[in-house]
Amino acid sequence: MPVNKKLSKRALAFFLMFVAIVVYAVNLQLAKTTFYIKNSSSEAINVTASWDGQIKSLGSLTPRQEVPFEVKEQGAIKFKANYASGKISTAIVPSYTLGSDITVVISDANITVRGQ
Repeated sequence: MPVNKKLSKRALAFFLMFVAIVVYAVNLQLAKTTFYIKNSSSEAINVTASWDGQIKSLGSLTPRQEVPFEVKEQGAIKFKANYASGKISTAIVPSYTLGSDITVVISDANITVRGQ
């Protein structure tokens, strides 16, 4: 009888370890970072994001408009704002953690990043 109890405890331990690994792997697949791009400038801007060899246009944002943007990779990302007046501003987020929320505020003077 003691052999069966040891076997069932081992089986339960392996099962719980397997479940923990599966949950961790699923969370890694579902984890994403959300960037909130906010136009605090007095004019319309066109925003692009580039990371890991990819480029995504976030479109034209009117003053006070905010758009979310999700990334499923971890690393560095660069934001570029082209103002209607012809001015160009850039900002680099050197690193971020999956699952975080980061706000990118584009003003008349520059681009600031909060929540890295």
